[in-house]
Amino acid sequence: KVEPTLESLSENFALVHNKDISHCTSFIIIMRFQQQDSSLIEIATEKPDDYSIKQFHGAGKTYSLICRHGIIVIPKQTQTSIVEWNIVCHPGKTRIELTIGQHFYWKGLQKSVDNVCSKCHMCQFLKQGKTKLC
Repeated sequence: KVEPTLESLSENFALVHNKDISHCTSFIIIMRFQQQDSSLIEIATEKPDDYSIKQFHGAGKTYSLICRHGIIVIPKQTQTSIVEWNIVCHPGKTRIELTIGQHFYWKGLQKSVDNVCSKCHMCQFLKQGKTKLC
């Protein structure tokens, strides 16, 4: 079995880029943005002890994603969306950070969560009463 490389990710980008991704899993969206992020590919190439390509499976397909110590690296373009998806039940900033951090990595995760929570009316309301919905 041939393991994917950072170079092969960019080769596969043309195939992914030309498809309609509106019905694709989040793995393909993350993969697409990883392939477009030249600074992420550069860092991953420079630090092979920290970064690797890992296979993920979903919807009957396999996706090769850049990971840092086994955790999926999220490109800047999708970071806010991931925080917004995890804020749905407004569990509080710490729980959101811990939940996201179990599966995803990006530099500045705490700042991203702070930014989204500070703009969320429900989070601000619940913060006043120290109440969590879940």
